[in-house]
Amino acid sequence: MSGIAGGLVSTGSFPKRLWPGVKLFYGDTYNKYPREYELIYQREESDKAYEEYVSQAGTPLGVLKPEGSPISIGSFRQALTTRIVNVTYGLMFAVSQEMQEDDQYTPKVAKMGGEFLGNSMQQLKNTLAAQPLNIGFSVNAAHVGGDGLSLFNVAHTTISGRTYQNRPVADADLSEAALEQAEIDIAGLIDEAGLKIAVKPKLLVIPKELKFVAERITRTPLRVATGDNDINALKSMDLYQNVIVNHWLTSPKAWFIITDCPNGLIWQERTGLTTSDDNDFATGNALFKAQERYAFDFVDPRGVYGSSGA
Repeated sequence: MSGIAGGLVSTGSFPKRLWPGVKLFYGDTYNKYPREYELIYQREESDKAYEEYVSQAGTPLGVLKPEGSPISIGSFRQALTTRIVNVTYGLMFAVSQEMQEDDQYTPKVAKMGGEFLGNSMQQLKNTLAAQPLNIGFSVNAAHVGGDGLSLFNVAHTTISGRTYQNRPVADADLSEAALEQAEIDIAGLIDEAGLKIAVKPKLLVIPKELKFVAERITRTPLRVATGDNDINALKSMDLYQNVIVNHWLTSPKAWFIITDCPNGLIWQERTGLTTSDDNDFATGNALFKAQERYAFDFVDPRGVYGSSGA
């Protein structure tokens, strides 16, 4: 069968399992990181090859009505469209008939392989979920917004003609001042009609390299690294108290804020993880397969704020 040779677990793959005497096989019981994407993505069910998300622009600001004149007409309409395409991912392996027959240990190699397969699929999902954040500071064909811009941009467009930003004008390292400016930027977000909207920070998402910095900045009651007796405004205002370390972020300096604006980062689930097994009649090999279909992307850039670091 095409593609099986490289994924065939044969007696040559595990010669030590063919004879009693090995004290312990290890490497399959490490602790695993959880599904970290579940903490930052909004999950949406899908029943089609792709889904489209369409924003709406409401009516503009009211205007002065001069005496004796008619009231001005303000329209509302659809605005930007974002399409998210579902993609199938999978992996399989085969165990030769001879390996199945001669394996002297429990659990059998096929069961152990199933555990490895599940972990591989889960690691892939965490990896793909981090991708929109990892590449979100430049335009990428795989992840582009309805306005044709990168996820993080200082000039996201609206059909009102006004723009908004979900990254600093000058990217900054994670610091007290940077988080304060981020909150100010987030509070200045507008909708498609150019009207102000009430958006607040919800989660601070950081790579493993910044967890100690984030702890000092957000948890101490007084300002960090100063001789003054000033309060830590971030803590007293209860900002950024929910900090999440994402182990699939690739930059040691970039940091992100998930806001309470809905429809930001979208996890689109077409088909959940399924596993199956079969036997190849010609060879006697046992075949094991896992696959699922989904997509991770963004719809409304207002749902996330990011800095690539200085």
